[in-house]
Amino acid sequence: MAFSADVLEYPLKIASIGTLYKEHIDIDSVTALKYSNNKTAAITVSALTELSMRSTVYGTNGTIVFEPPFVNPNKIIVKGQVFDFPYEIPPVKMDYGDMMGMKYEAEEVRRCINLGLWKVRLCLMN
Repeated sequence: MAFSADVLEYPLKIASIGTLYKEHIDIDSVTALKYSNNKTAAITVSALTELSMRSTVYGTNGTIVFEPPFVNPNKIIVKGQVFDFPYEIPPVKMDYGDMMGMKYEAEEVRRCINLGLWKVRLCLMN
């Protein structure tokens, strides 16, 4: 849902249905989100089914595909044109190899902690 909020805005309405495991842990869900100007999003998550980890944004001017894992892609496709963002080679072994793309977020959090800030400020891209 954070991804859709980043791409669109905060939803006006959310409808969701899912399944809880016996320990009250959610194992899957389907969520529909409604935004202003008749925009919508649909999100499916599952702990039991292997999903594509791809996200596609459809709009009146074309599509944007975020290749797996969409939360940290190193490739996006915009109107059929491929853009590659190769990860840096990590200096140490990492548990999740595709997380090098998250280093910028970690560096910003570290910077804010070192400044004594409790919240990370919004970073605007030029």
